[in-house]
Amino acid sequence: MTCVNGDLRQVSFNGKNNILFRIPNFCICDPIFERNYDDIKNNNENIVEKNIVIIICYFNNKNEKKEKKIENITNKSKVFDIKKKFAELMGIDMNKNKIRMFYKGIELLDDNLLFYDKIDNMAKIQCLVSKID
Repeated sequence: MTCVNGDLRQVSFNGKNNILFRIPNFCICDPIFERNYDDIKNNNENIVEKNIVIIICYFNNKNEKKEKKIENITNKSKVFDIKKKFAELMGIDMNKNKIRMFYKGIELLDDNLLFYDKIDNMAKIQCLVSKID
């Protein structure tokens, strides 16, 4: 298998472009162990704190795509704080539901600050809510 035109999302089989596989973006992400969070954490004093607005994309009970804006946060807010604000807006009990958030196909970790994952103003974050049994 080889990449077509250097694009990881298009792979040809046996070098023949007539057998082409398309790979969705969410399947291609940098593994978390390859990100150098220690360097980022050590240099977070150099990051300028600024207010941002985040757009959370989710599906409601009728399987319709919806969006909610989360305001009054900064790029130095933790992902867990965003989940908490989203849960409050939606009336979700965090003890009975698991909230997972993704940005550009990468799951966001609760303890990370938003700028670790390069989340900036008006970024769209996908949200998945599932009940805990």
